[in-house]
Amino acid sequence: MKCIIIRFFLCSILFLSCVANAIELDAKKAIVYQLYKDFGWSAVFDASGEAKYYLGKTIEEQSQDVLSKYFSPELVMLFLQEANCNVIRKGELCNLEFDPIFASQDPAASELTISSVENDTVTVQFIYPSNGMKVNLLYKLTKFKEDWRISDIVYPGNNAPSLKAILSR
Repeated sequence: MKCIIIRFFLCSILFLSCVANAIELDAKKAIVYQLYKDFGWSAVFDASGEAKYYLGKTIEEQSQDVLSKYFSPELVMLFLQEANCNVIRKGELCNLEFDPIFASQDPAASELTISSVENDTVTVQFIYPSNGMKVNLLYKLTKFKEDWRISDIVYPGNNAPSLKAILSR
């Protein structure tokens, strides 16, 4: 009887640790899902048209409070510096010349998937509808207090810069 109780206890601990690990993976993916939920509209609507009136500002135009919901403090600071540069240059682009979550000046995507991989990384894969090219973006995540935040986005291609590197120029 003791053996059965011990086995049951050990199986319960193993099960609970697996559940906790799955919840942690889901929390990592959840922040990226939320980012695309809130700002993925830019791939469907013209961000310079009236859609902006109904859907809001693009990521690059967001306040510190909004950016802090998704990004690490360092990346938030870099986004705000970029926005300030754009104001000073009156519409001229500074360092960021594309939509950061679609890696394109003309964002579009089909078959977008989000999946967790090792080392606090989430992969976003999609296809550009115009040319059928498959795109893989690697989202680097860091835990701040109790929540996961995006600390960088690594773009496709050999020697391709990351979002942090682009904004740090």
